Amino acid sequence: MKTNPSLTPFPSGKGQGRGRTPSNRHFPPPGPPPQGREGRKVAASVIHYLFVKRLSSSRLAELVVLYKAAGWWKRGDTPALLRRIVAGSHCYMLAVESGRLVGMGRALSDRANDAYIQDVFVTPERRGRGIASALVRRLERRLRSDGLRWVGLIAADRSRPFYEKLGFRRMKDADPMLKER
Repeated sequence: MKTNPSLTPFPSGKGQGRGRTPSNRHFPPPGPPPQGREGRKVAASVIHYLFVKRLSSSRLAELVVLYKAAGWWKRGDTPALLRRIVAGSHCYMLAVESGRLVGMGRALSDRANDAYIQDVFVTPERRGRGIASALVRRLERRLRSDGLRWVGLIAADRSRPFYEKLGFRRMKDADPMLKER
């Protein structure tokens, strides 16, 4: 597997979230500066994008809240399951603003050629600021730097136009399928 040392490697366990890397540089949100009370300009907050392999208890609790908000938390799910999901992903990225978790995304792969991006979610109050786009771009960049040539995803809940703007296209003669337990 080809690894880019400038990115926080996930599968090898090296550099897990230590230091600033190109994958977690901080960029201000797009658009005009936010307005405070009485129209005064207030400083735009910075979003930190971090690849993680392990989560603190408090960050895990925040991630449970995001999974519930996304509608992905089902009866019987546990924080231990979520820890295994994070650890078992090819890479797992968090978007953090002012110390608070506001978004996430992850990728699964065979670690040889193919990968899938999934579980991209941003809190409703932070949508429209480019956070989800930044998550997807960083995940894809990481996957490409790890030598994965095929990157796919399933665009659910009317999200296809969003992913098309990021360069993803419908697969010809293919339909996503699922077999639930």
